[in-house]
Amino acid sequence: LEPAEKEVVVSKCEAVLVKTVAEGHFVKKGEVLFQLDTTAYEEQKVQVESELRKLEAQQNVEKLQFENRLIQAKQNIASKKVNFEIASLIYNDLASGANEADVKIAEEKVRIAELILKNSKVEFELVSKLSDGGYISKDEVNVIKFRIKNEEESLRLLKQECELTKLGPSSISVEEAKIQMDIRKKEFSNTESQLVVLEKSYSELLQFHSREYKKRSKKLERVQTYIDNCVVEAPISGTVFYERFPWGEKIPIGKNIWEGLKVRSIANLDVMIVKIKIPVEVMGRFQQNQKAKIEIFSNGQIVNGEISKIFQIQEDEFADAHNKTKEVLGASNKKIFIVNVKLLEVVPNVKPGMTAKVTFENKKDNEKE
Repeated sequence: LEPAEKEVVVSKCEAVLVKTVAEGHFVKKGEVLFQLDTTAYEEQKVQVESELRKLEAQQNVEKLQFENRLIQAKQNIASKKVNFEIASLIYNDLASGANEADVKIAEEKVRIAELILKNSKVEFELVSKLSDGGYISKDEVNVIKFRIKNEEESLRLLKQECELTKLGPSSISVEEAKIQMDIRKKEFSNTESQLVVLEKSYSELLQFHSREYKKRSKKLERVQTYIDNCVVEAPISGTVFYERFPWGEKIPIGKNIWEGLKVRSIANLDVMIVKIKIPVEVMGRFQQNQKAKIEIFSNGQIVNGEISKIFQIQEDEFADAHNKTKEVLGASNKKIFIVNVKLLEVVPNVKPGMTAKVTFENKKDNEKE
């Protein structure tokens, strides 16, 4: 005899068994069947969460530093573009022979230089705050400070040039102006190319950050899954049975459990079946739901039953025997089909493993078999 409905519960993680429903007790579906110690997983979770926070902070700093470099690069492009446009204006004016615009050009150069210097000072204040906060190094602050000094000196020279221009026409030749324009154009083109490379590097950095963050997040998810798997609920309602270690010992509280180990089983003892073997040559006499009488040897009680399942795969009668034993059995190792016969009544004190005799009645010739 064996239960018609039985579930073997396998551990999904490795830990010490700390709580369990006692063997032989009835448990309802969804109730806690057993529980494993979560201490090691909880500690691992704290560690992974800490690593995730550190990674996020580090990525934010790297992102901020890169964004600052992008801002500087874009400002540099704007400055180079202005220089190129000024050089183009100078060349065009000189090439056309008109010098009346020299003063306006000189004044515009001074105005633009003042604007660039003003923007640099605003940038210096922002970068100084980032440096004080530890987000960027002092070297980047010093670079901007050095640039401001150069811009101040350039502004001073441009003001002098503007004053000289007001005193008389420019003496710069057309050829010199063209050379200056070509130089400014090359500088502007180079800074644009540098920005493209920098933007590509920034995109690759963000992709790398995303991969690393997902990797750590998945690790945290795995740890949380193990924690959740330490509490195991009953998949069905029934009586609890203890499974055994590979060496035969029943699995009690306090023992280490590994992933994939069968820990407990639950059986519904209200519905029992008898497995019988039917020879192939007489299998045609049996069908699904065919009625039967079942005599339980332990108490002699006879109850009604019926065929609940006929297995469709043909087997040897001694399929589980050793190969050498099968050779000795020879022709006596008959071909059979496995048939489940369900008890239609609840019989008190009937336990799995008990034996029974099943009798079928052949309606055609009114014989029992």
